[in-house]
Amino acid sequence: MDHGGTRPIRDALHPYPDDVVIATKVGPGEDADSEFIQATTPEQLRYQVEENLRRLGRDHLDLVNLTRHRVRAVLRDRRLQP
Repeated sequence: MDHGGTRPIRDALHPYPDDVVIATKVGPGEDADSEFIQATTPEQLRYQVEENLRRLGRDHLDLVNLTRHRVRAVLRDRRLQP
């Protein structure tokens, strides 16, 4: 499952030019069962970084942003979506 759009980035840019810088993010989101997860433990965050590496076909990431959301706001927003 690729919720973050890494596949289109790989399809468009791979093989990556030497001067390209790729930023990605980790943190709250959906797991493989489409369940909301907060993703705050080192293991969860490490898994997300490793998945980004795999999906992008890279051995390193130039920049990783840690996003944080309030669980209540995210759950409220998900209920409002059609």
